[in-house]
Amino acid sequence: MDVSYFITEKYIKQQTELQDDVDITKVKRSVRIVQQTFCQEILGTDLYLDLEASMKTGVTNQDYRTLMENYIMPYTLEMSMYKALPFLNYSFTNKSIVKKDADNTTPTELPELKYLQQQYRDSADFLGQRTVKYLIQSYNNGKFPLYGTNVDSSDIQPNKEPPYLYGGIYLADADDDCDYGIYPGRWKQVNP
Repeated sequence: MDVSYFITEKYIKQQTELQDDVDITKVKRSVRIVQQTFCQEILGTDLYLDLEASMKTGVTNQDYRTLMENYIMPYTLEMSMYKALPFLNYSFTNKSIVKKDADNTTPTELPELKYLQQQYRDSADFLGQRTVKYLIQSYNNGKFPLYGTNVDSSDIQPNKEPPYLYGGIYLADADDDCDYGIYPGRWKQVNP
């Protein structure tokens, strides 16, 4: 499969804590998966494929460069590190899955790994939310027309409302009859 990566090995190592001796193939797998799933979900199939094609040919415009450099690349990096982190310490061999260890090092425990992973996920969620807002605003201003053209049933529609934009509290629509101001510590109903 011919994949045009949105981020390079150099970009990954310059922008993260990865040391030069890390096997980058473990991270590249995560980059590919993040691009094909998370990025495509944010961009929609049409814009995703067009960005990927422009990466392959090197022909791009200023809007695409801004989108890539300021939004997609940082998001791809953070989400890729989130996905790759659990696999950096393991190797899959023909006999078993083995955990690597070296002299003068202590392997990370699962709670620490989950904490580090959550740091990347939090950053990725913020950057994803920021990217969606930028794309919607740009699309409404006439940029990125492919953002709204996914009509084929096999296409992924851009997810303009990612799940991480919402918390667990339901705040009713504007048509509902609640005043959203706090009134003596409780919701005040306007039309009882």
